[in-house]
Amino acid sequence: MRLNKNILYSLIILVLCFISYSNILANDFVWDDEKFIVDQPGTRTLSRTLSSFSIEEYGIYRPVRSIFYYFAYRIFGLNPILYHFFSIILHASISIIVFFIIKKLFDSKLALLSAMLFAVHPIHIGRVTNATGSFDIIGLVLYLLSFYLYVLSRDKKDKKLFYTSLILFIIGIFTSEEIFTLPILILFYEFIFNKKGIKKYFNSAYYFISLALFLFFRFFILKIVSRVSDYPGGSLLVTFLTMPKVLLQYLLLTFLPFGLTPFRRVDFVYEIFKPWFILPIIFFIFCFYLIYKYRKNKAILFFSGWSLITMVLFLNIMPLQKIMAERYFYLASFGIIGLISLFFIYLEKKLKSKLIYSIFALLIIFFSILTLYNNTFWEDDFTLMTRGITLNPYSSKAHDNLGVCYYRNNDFDKALIHFRNAVNIDSEDYTAWDNLGSIYSRTEQYGKAIESLEKSLKIKPYNYQAYDRLGIVYMKMENNEQAEEMFKTSIYFEENYYPAYSHLGTLYGNMGNYTLAAQYLQKALTINPSYAEAYFNLGLLLDAIGKDREAIKYYKRAAELSPENQQYSEKLR
Repeated sequence: MRLNKNILYSLIILVLCFISYSNILANDFVWDDEKFIVDQPGTRTLSRTLSSFSIEEYGIYRPVRSIFYYFAYRIFGLNPILYHFFSIILHASISIIVFFIIKKLFDSKLALLSAMLFAVHPIHIGRVTNATGSFDIIGLVLYLLSFYLYVLSRDKKDKKLFYTSLILFIIGIFTSEEIFTLPILILFYEFIFNKKGIKKYFNSAYYFISLALFLFFRFFILKIVSRVSDYPGGSLLVTFLTMPKVLLQYLLLTFLPFGLTPFRRVDFVYEIFKPWFILPIIFFIFCFYLIYKYRKNKAILFFSGWSLITMVLFLNIMPLQKIMAERYFYLASFGIIGLISLFFIYLEKKLKSKLIYSIFALLIIFFSILTLYNNTFWEDDFTLMTRGITLNPYSSKAHDNLGVCYYRNNDFDKALIHFRNAVNIDSEDYTAWDNLGSIYSRTEQYGKAIESLEKSLKIKPYNYQAYDRLGIVYMKMENNEQAEEMFKTSIYFEENYYPAYSHLGTLYGNMGNYTLAAQYLQKALTINPSYAEAYFNLGLLLDAIGKDREAIKYYKRAAELSPENQQYSEKLR
C-alpha cells in the first residue's frame, strides 16, 4: 500500500521538528516559565482560570491561553519534559499547516521546501524552546487554521468551512493578539488570488466586525489596553527611527541566524539623518521596488505581504516590552522562508541541476544542527542568562535574572554583583531595584534595602511586590505598624498577590493575633493552594497554640511542595 503523499510529507516535517528540538526535552523550566507555569496560582483551579475572561494577568489578556495552562498543569503537573514535548508538537503543527497553506495556494514542491525550512530554522527557538513562549503558538495554530479554512471555503464555496474559520478566529482573539492581523491577511489574499470586484472582500467584514467588538469589550469594558505604556526607545520618535534597523536585523537573522539570545542589544537611532535610519530605508525602498516589479508573480507578492502584515503588531506602533525579540519574528519568518524556497526552485529550473536540492538538504542539516546547538543555552537559567551577558554585557535584564539564579542558590555575593550591575546599566529597571532590596534585606542591610525598594516604587508607584518586600524589611526590624501598612498596600494594589497575605499572616502571628494570622494564611492558600511557605507558616502557627499533630500535616505538605527547602523538611525529623 502506497502512503498518501500528504501524510508522507507531514511525517517528514514532524520528524524534522523532533530532530531539531529533541534536546530541549532535557531542559529545565527557564526565565519566565517561573512566573507563567511554575508559580502561577491563576491557572491552578478552574474557577480562577475562568476568571481570566474578566481580568488581566501581568497586563496580558489571553484567557483561552490561560485555559490551556490550566489543562497543561492538570495533565503535565510541573514536569518540564512534558511541557517541552508539547512545545515540539505545537511547532510541528504550525509547520504542517504551513505546508498545506502553500500547497493549496501554489504547489507541493514549494510547500514542502518551505515547511521543512520553517521546521528547523533556529530563529524559532525563542518560541519553541521556551515552554512559556510555546503557549503563544496555540494562538498561531488558530491563526493559520482559520486562514487555511477560509481559503478552502472560498475555493469550495462551502459556508460550513467559512463559519468554522470565523469561530476559530473568534477563539483566537481571546488567545493571542497576533491573530488581530488575520482580517488584513484575508483582504490581501482576496486581492491576489480572486477575481476583480468589490464583492470578494465582503466576507472579510465578519472578521473585522468580530475584532472590533472584541477590542471594544477589551478596551472600554475591561479597560485592558497595553502591557506597557512607555516606548522602548523612550519616545515614539526614537522607536520609529530605530524600527527600520530592527527589521533589517530580523532579515539578516533569517539568513544568518547566529548570536541568538532573548537579551539582544539594540542601539537606538536618535536622529533622522543617521546612517542606521537612512540605509535600512533605502534597502526597503529597493525591496518594495522589486516586489512591484515582480508583482505578477503571486508567490513573491504573497510571501512578501505575509511578512509585512504579520509584523504589523511588532512595529511598536503601540509600545511593546522590547523593540526587538526573535520570538516576534516567528510567524513573519514564514514569508521570508517562502521566498528563500522559491529562489531554490527558480535556481533548479534555471540551472536544470539536482545539485540545488543537495545544497538545500545541506542547509536543512546545518540549520538543524544550529538549532540543536542554540537549544543547549536554554538548559537552565544559568546557561541562558550567562549566554545573554556574553552576547550583551549591557543587558540589565540578563544581569538581573542571573542575580536571581545566584540568590536562589544562596550565593549572595554574586547575586549582589549582578543586581548592582543591572541598576547601573538601567537605573529605571524597577525589578532590579526590587531584587537589590531583597538581597539587602536578606543580608540584614535594612537601610539599603528600604532605599532600593523606595527607588523601585518611585519608578513604578503601584508595584505591589516592592510594597510586600518593604513589609518584610519592616517586619524584620520589628516595626510592626509600618510592616502591616506595607503588606496591606501590596494587597490593595493586587488583591490576588498571595505572598503578601502569607507575610501579613506571619506578622499577626508574631504579634500574637493568631485568629487574624490564620485567616490571612488561609487566604494565601485559597489563592494559591500550592504555596509551600503558607503551609509552613500555618504549621508554625499551630505549633505556637499547642496543636502539634495538626502542625505536622502542614509541615509535611510544605516539604512535599518544596522538597529542596531544608527548613521545611527539618520540622518533620
